[in-house]
Amino acid sequence: STPMTAALTVMSYSEKPFAEVEFYTKDDWKIIELNAKEYRKKIAYLMEEYKQKNSSLKAKFSSKKNIPSINMLKEEAESQLSEEVIAANELYEQAKRFQLNIDDFLGKTIAIKDIQSIEDLMGKLKNYVGVGGKFTPFTRNTKLHLNIPALKDIELVDTPGINDPIISRGMITRQYLAKCDCVFL
Repeated sequence: STPMTAALTVMSYSEKPFAEVEFYTKDDWKIIELNAKEYRKKIAYLMEEYKQKNSSLKAKFSSKKNIPSINMLKEEAESQLSEEVIAANELYEQAKRFQLNIDDFLGKTIAIKDIQSIEDLMGKLKNYVGVGGKFTPFTRNTKLHLNIPALKDIELVDTPGINDPIISRGMITRQYLAKCDCVFL
């Protein structure tokens, strides 16, 4: 299956529908940046270590088939790092890709109002929670307040899967599941 939920989404009842998008705080992002830096430092260390140990690669190998790729070195580094560090690097790299000034968003919550339909809401949220959304890497969660009577007195939470290929998403889900009264898979 293709993962589609990129950010934790809390749904609750409201007579007038609206949505809130909460971004990571500055403190959250500092931790993410520090962990991403640790990740890059480990990759650089392994690459340097590999170069030093194998300075005579050309003499040892007649073809490039036996030379480890960058991906193999990354896999080796990831086997030595915590899930939190790997997840932070993923978020950091995704955020960098869009070349936005993240500080303009950190610690803020934006409201999305004037929702005409579910399709309208989905279109407005795409950049914040969509798999390729430009704000998705630094969106902490979203809250949807919907005029659905079945949601009175409860909160329904849609989470990324626990086996999502983006490690940070699965990690967020596992953290949130500990707070839930009931879980549907």
